[in-house]
Amino acid sequence: MPLTEEEVGLSEKDIWKRWLQAVKLNSWPKILVPFFLGHALGVYQQGTINWGVFLFSFIAVVAGVIFIVLINDWGDQRVDKIKRNMFPESCSPKTIPDAILPAKQVFIVGFIACIVGFLGIISASFFINHPVAALQYALLSCFTFVAYTLPPIKLNYRGGGELLEMLGVGFFLPLFMFFLQSGSHIPVGFFQIILPFATLSLSSAIASGLSDENSDREGGKRTFVTLFGNKKARIFIEILLPVSVIFSLIISRWGENVIPLWLMGFIQLIVVYNYLKMRKISHLVVSNAFSQQKQYKFYLHNAIWWSATFTGVILFATTF
Repeated sequence: MPLTEEEVGLSEKDIWKRWLQAVKLNSWPKILVPFFLGHALGVYQQGTINWGVFLFSFIAVVAGVIFIVLINDWGDQRVDKIKRNMFPESCSPKTIPDAILPAKQVFIVGFIACIVGFLGIISASFFINHPVAALQYALLSCFTFVAYTLPPIKLNYRGGGELLEMLGVGFFLPLFMFFLQSGSHIPVGFFQIILPFATLSLSSAIASGLSDENSDREGGKRTFVTLFGNKKARIFIEILLPVSVIFSLIISRWGENVIPLWLMGFIQLIVVYNYLKMRKISHLVVSNAFSQQKQYKFYLHNAIWWSATFTGVILFATTF
């Protein structure tokens, strides 16, 4: 059954709070961090920053986050309702099943956000010499999400959602932002940063299914966790983190050295520290242990978001 207004922490008059809860601000770094990383690489490449591109692409990405979150909730409302029925007391509030917002409003605002996002990209493209290519990138990014959660493809229900998220968040978005900021395609040497980030993005995509394991399985949704189970998912996540560190150090040692080896090593300490924190509680992160899963993902996201943000800051600092 839906949560009461008291349990959700909202009243009928708190419409703005309802929307703030619906857009899930805590999840925004998953998109904003690769946005920042891509721009930082573009600024490093050009030696200057195009503020017009940065501003309008930021508007586009924020609108894109709202589009993704709302349409994902709209597309997942059946499975979310199953989870609410299975765990009436313990799972987090669900936008549509808990009547925080009606499904129709969620879809309409998500659709409007998509339009605003495209308008932002079109505005940003006026500052570069390749507006058609910018629009193609935007369409590719949009298609990636549509293929992820909406029919007829709904890859997130067919066992390919994690790989698609890795491509969208780990590759396409930073490459897109690099293209907007620099007006060129990314040099091979910059994959010193992109490849490890994409690897970490895959670990995040897999981890997102931990808390939905049983409801996803009941709803017929095929994810890495429902296919292989909680324990194997955690093992794979905990392999991907050191693999990303190894990628970073190897490419820094024998690549083009966008960031010097010693500095890249320092950045990887962020990943290693949070990895050790994850390993320490990993045995507690079993099925339906929602509190422990939340803590586990907190360390994982710290590893990803802080290492990538610090990398972007270094690139900006190196440029100026």
